[in-house]
Amino acid sequence: MRRAGLLCAASIGLIVLGLSTARADRAREPLSRVEAPRSTDRAALAVRMEVPSDHRVQSGFAVWQGLDLGWGYNHRINRLGSMLEPRAPAEADADCDFAGGDRQVRCRTDLTLAAASGTGHDTALLRSYHALVRASGVRAGGATVELHLKGDEAKNAFEPEPLCAEQTARVPMPGIEPKEEELLAMLGGFDLLSLDDADQLRHLSLEVGEPTPAGDGLVEVPVTACLAMDCGTLECDRADDFDYSLLVPVQVISSRRGAAHWNVQRYGLRYRWDEVRPLLRSRLPRPAPVGEARKGPPVDAVQGVTSTAGLKGFSVSVRGARAKNDLHLLDFGLAVHPVELHGMGAPRVDLFLRNWKPGMEKVLDRTTAQASPGHSMWSHREGGRASWTVDVVELSFADATILHQVVSEEITWDGFGRTANPETDPEQASEVRVPLHLLLEERGR
Repeated sequence: MRRAGLLCAASIGLIVLGLSTARADRAREPLSRVEAPRSTDRAALAVRMEVPSDHRVQSGFAVWQGLDLGWGYNHRINRLGSMLEPRAPAEADADCDFAGGDRQVRCRTDLTLAAASGTGHDTALLRSYHALVRASGVRAGGATVELHLKGDEAKNAFEPEPLCAEQTARVPMPGIEPKEEELLAMLGGFDLLSLDDADQLRHLSLEVGEPTPAGDGLVEVPVTACLAMDCGTLECDRADDFDYSLLVPVQVISSRRGAAHWNVQRYGLRYRWDEVRPLLRSRLPRPAPVGEARKGPPVDAVQGVTSTAGLKGFSVSVRGARAKNDLHLLDFGLAVHPVELHGMGAPRVDLFLRNWKPGMEKVLDRTTAQASPGHSMWSHREGGRASWTVDVVELSFADATILHQVVSEEITWDGFGRTANPETDPEQASEVRVPLHLLLEERGR
């Protein structure tokens, strides 16, 4: 297990902000996000949210909303990920509940950003998106599972047969009352890591199933992942197999009747590109809804609701325009951005993957300000196509405060086939770990 190898590299919170519930205006643009301070400025900052003095149970938690990754030039996938994992607060409230009284509760969630290339030295730019939530009548729990995906590289040039694996996440939810609470399971992100040599992506899908109470204060959630990789370029080894570990945090939200409402809507997007015209995100069509939304429990909306969004699963397939499918990865984007509405509003879904851009052959080594001989100068363009689906959770609360945030980081990776496995890489150069602190404080304290 590589979980024990994770180390803390940075600390984060937010300055105290005036937060409000949803307004009645119908702004169609995505909500603006608060940009977190960079690593060197984070140690003394925290998010503070006021709790009404009515002794109703309040809870604080974070909702993962995706990531963007961009390299200077294209690479094989050695490591790729963004994930949120809740930690027990300093007090005894392991589920981060605030039940009223003259006290505070500090909730902590660890954000991990990860990226590593194969042979080439480069710097990855990462942006991770999430919402910090204070909600009444709602609580959350989490658990992380690891899936091992090892198999043969894709043999079919056009329709790869991915290798699939399944695990069950056992999420602690002490005192759960199945007859009185509605349950929702969502992705807390993912962390894909090569345990051997880096390969090129053909297919990746990840899904969390429906939560089921299992007794002893536990909720079980099935997690299914499928992966197909290929590697046909000069830097690839001769073995026609791949070996990856996939960490998947699972989040379960429990809602008292009327406290929260959710829909699960699938979106899809297909597009292609060639070797001449650069693929621009701004020119891609918006992902379109696929089928009808799966509706959850109703919400008691007396004075309006506060909305956000999360992810329940996604799938991406990519292949080259010709029979050879050695597509390196340049950019990977999977994100959902809520819009501010009085009631439930359809979020903006942002999906993006490409393998080349103009000028990437001349990317400079940031440490020497010179081009990297044998690295970026050997990157090449290839036409291809991508197919996406994503299951978006449109989530509303009867009484909540929500702050949408983005965390930006850079990870510089040496390349030269170096492993990114935390068990064998003591420097942990392929990740940045960011603790998010949410302080629940009684109003008027």
